[in-house]
This record gives sequence, structure tokens and C-alpha cells, in this order.
Amino acid sequence: MKSIFISFIILLNGLSIFAQNAYITSNDGKVSVINTATDMVVATITTPGNAYGVCVSPDGKRVYVGHQIDNKFTIINTANNTIINTYNLSGSAQGIVVSPDSRKVYIALFSNNEIAVYDTLTNVITNYTVGNVPNGMAMSPDGSKLYISNLQDSSLSVFSTLTNSLITTIDIDQEPVGVAVSPDGSRVYVACQHNGTLSVVNALTNTHITDIQIGPYTEGVCVSPDGSKVYCGSFSNYVKTISTATNTVIDSVAVGNTPYGIGITKDGSKLYVACESTNDVTVINTSTNTVITSVPVGTQPFAFGLFIWNGGMVNTATSSEFLNKAIDLYPNPVTNVLNINTPFDQFDYAIYNTLGEQLIAGQSMQSMFKLSCSNFPAGNYFLILTHAEKSIEIKFVKD
Repeated sequence: MKSIFISFIILLNGLSIFAQNAYITSNDGKVSVINTATDMVVATITTPGNAYGVCVSPDGKRVYVGHQIDNKFTIINTANNTIINTYNLSGSAQGIVVSPDSRKVYIALFSNNEIAVYDTLTNVITNYTVGNVPNGMAMSPDGSKLYISNLQDSSLSVFSTLTNSLITTIDIDQEPVGVAVSPDGSRVYVACQHNGTLSVVNALTNTHITDIQIGPYTEGVCVSPDGSKVYCGSFSNYVKTISTATNTVIDSVAVGNTPYGIGITKDGSKLYVACESTNDVTVINTSTNTVITSVPVGTQPFAFGLFIWNGGMVNTATSSEFLNKAIDLYPNPVTNVLNINTPFDQFDYAIYNTLGEQLIAGQSMQSMFKLSCSNFPAGNYFLILTHAEKSIEIKFVKD
């Protein structure tokens, strides 16, 4: 019994990998990798064409980059920041999103009114017709719906990923670009550049609720992890903070010139804004709404999409049976040893800190195991348990 106990005492030593990085695409084909802990560029990846759309896969292992002019997309390995492969497309690549299980990659083809769906297991690409000049994209938390902004139609397509068909099309404000979905999946936010507004859509009824005035040429948009705020930039060189409770602007921060893509860290503490005309990224402290620093990157940075890993693996837990299983985690807060009791005889596990850094990962062949947290700094952590291809995220606190 003593040997079994010892085998499940796991010392958690931090490992610096993909999750702490922001991947900033630029028109010169460079992808600048910013460490969000230090706000320094730690790598620069040269891709075969101008780099526009970007998405970090929910499992954090890959970054997908769309080449707007060259009709291609590139796959980057986040473990070593090297290119794995580049594939040709039938049109101009714009927005990119990845399914919650990281199996499929969806790419908006701006020039031929389609989306391309790339299967990461078979390497097969299939095209589907959507609206007129598709641009930005976002996915519902459960992965069942894809929201696509159609620049020419001034509309939002709702696409079923289960049947690969259009569900409906919603009229919104003119020339929609960036798209973001609230964490609970109830709202979709679309930056509309013509009138400088943010269109708000009720995702439960597929209706256009309102338009919020932001400023000239809105492009990027993102939602805070708790869903209470939306951040949207405009070419007035400000990023506006919008309350999701009132749909009103509650604050603004001056950033570099021509803000484009906007991303937020998993814990919601930092905002990263790609500024196209000043060739840098403005970093904002979301607690104080003040600028921390500006990070020089490639020429004309776009960073159009989810360029920071957001811990999306929790979205793979779509099975109610899995979620309803009793999982005991104690004591919480923990000082030394964390006890984990599950109903599963075999499962995978991983621990992440609030920066999204994976600290350890492994597999348990028993329903109970113990983790030594004595070497952890005080703070919040996330345990990801995976069983039968379903995952759940549990938060715990180290005293």
C-alpha cells in the first residue's frame, strides 16, 4: 500500500510551454511569439506568405495561420515554435477557428464565399458555401455552431458543425469583421467596421439585439473569461470596454495606431492589442485599464483571431453523463497534498496555472490519486481530467 501511495505523489515542477504565449501574425509573414508572463518576444516564425488569421488550438499544441493573399494556411507546433506544414486553399484565408476537441479547423475563404474545413486526422479539406465575403469567425462553447461574419452581406451566418449546413443568417450592422462568443454561448459580438459599431446578437433566438457605437473602423473583439466585459478597438486608436449587462461603453484606453486583433489571457488579467500602423502590440492591465507596455513585432500586425490559448479543453466536456459523475477534490484550498477521487478506473490529467502553463500531465490507472502541491506558489490552478474523450476543468486553490 505504501508503494501505491508513493507512486501517486507527483511533484509539480513548472514547465514553460505553449500556453503562456501570444502568437501575433503580421503582413510581412512573421509570427511573433510573445511570452505573456514577461511581455517579451521569445521567438519569431517566418511563414510562407502574409500572415493574417490565427487560432491556437484548444489543446494548445498547434497554431493555425491563414495567408490572406497566398491562399494557404500554415500549421505551427507550439512545443518548439516550428512550422509543421502548409496547405493550399481555394480562396483567400481570413478568420480561423478550431473545434473544441482540436479535430477540425475552420477557415473563412474571403474570395469565394466559402469556409474550408480541415480534418487534422485525415488532412482532408472540404469546402462549404456560406455568405457573401466571409471574414471573421467564432465557435459556440460546445462546438456545435460556427458564427461567420459576411462583410459584403452585412450579416452573420450561423453554421451547424454537426450537419455542415447553414442554420440561419442574421442581418446586423454594415461590414462585419471580428466575431466573439460569450463564455456561456448566449451572446455573439460582431465588430462592424463601416459604422464603427459592435453588433450584439442573441445566440439563443438568433436575433440582432442592438448596435453599440465604438468608433471608426472597428475590427477586433474579445470577451472576458467571466463574460462580464467585451473589448473592442477602433481606428481612433482606442480600445473600448463594454459592459455585457448594460451593453454600454464603460471605459476606454488609448493604444497604438490602427488597433486590429485583440486577445485576452485565460485569467483575464491582460489584454493584447495588435496595432497595425505602429508595428507593435499594446499590453493592457484589465484591472486598472492602463497600458503596461508596447511590444515591437512584425510589420503590420493583424493577429486576427484567438491568438492566445484560452484553456478551451473544458469545452470538450459535452456529455452530461460525464459531467454528472461525482469527482471529489479535497482539501480545497490545499496546503500540501491534493486528493482526487473519481469514478473512473483510468483517465488522463493535467494541471495548469492561470497563465495557461501546463505544469504536469499524465495518466492514472486508478480512481484515486494524490498530488503533492507543496512546491506550488500560492494561487489558483486548474485540473483537467479526461476520460472517454471527454474533459472537465476543476479549479483549485493553493494556500
